[in-house]
Amino acid sequence: MRVAARETGLRKDSVVNLSQVLTVDKGALTERLGHLPGDRLAEVEIGLRGVMGL
Repeated sequence: MRVAARETGLRKDSVVNLSQVLTVDKGALTERLGHLPGDRLAEVEIGLRGVMGL
């Protein structure tokens, strides 16, 4: 799923890769770089449910 930089506050456009899910320890996250608006986060959730067959 493509995400424009203007939506996230990041410097470049990004891609949410719904088919490659991985976990990250919270301790490894040191600073917030951007954000994903609620409507786009809902799209990610729908996509993940589809990929996982839920």
